[in-house]
Amino acid sequence: DLTIVTNSQLKTFVESNGGRSFVLPDRLPDVPKTRRFPMQGRGVNIVFICTFSVDEPFQEVFHAARSLPEHVKIYVTGRYKGKVDEGTLPQNILLLGFVPDDQFWALLFTADIIMDLTLREGCLVCGAYEGVALGKPLILSDTMILRSYFTKGCVYVAPTATSIASGIMEAIDQRDQLSKESRELKNILTQSWDETFAVFKDCVRALFES
Repeated sequence: DLTIVTNSQLKTFVESNGGRSFVLPDRLPDVPKTRRFPMQGRGVNIVFICTFSVDEPFQEVFHAARSLPEHVKIYVTGRYKGKVDEGTLPQNILLLGFVPDDQFWALLFTADIIMDLTLREGCLVCGAYEGVALGKPLILSDTMILRSYFTKGCVYVAPTATSIASGIMEAIDQRDQLSKESRELKNILTQSWDETFAVFKDCVRALFES
């Protein structure tokens, strides 16, 4: 059986057995030099980072797209064959399939807004890290862990077509402010990670010196 524990539970277990716990979150990725991705049209371009897994509400995103203005395009990454009926999708949904790493960064760099959604409460989605690294507005799932870590530059949505469509329009309306906040969050998370890692190195060094 698979048992999922929280950081606080793991901390309690480690320390109750005489150990010292330490939680180091993922570091924001380094953004490589990249070129612009060839988007279609001059409207609002949203990248929906997706793998078409069961924890991703992609069907709700497709339903939401039907209620959006025509100039709002949603570019969807991930291997979609056998997962969706392409003939039923609205015209503002563009399936990209698997996107190689260099093109993926170009896609995110060119996007106006980045969206990464999950149904899992305890999941810090990779797309949020990538979006913050680029200083992009984000649309994320309204979960406790995502709200607690990605505190700026985000619009949070429920896994329903209505909420997702509303969140997209909110992100478009507040795009400039969200971009500003995302850049601020990048600085906050980078500084916090550097400080936490420095403490971690001191702890490891002390173990070897004791």
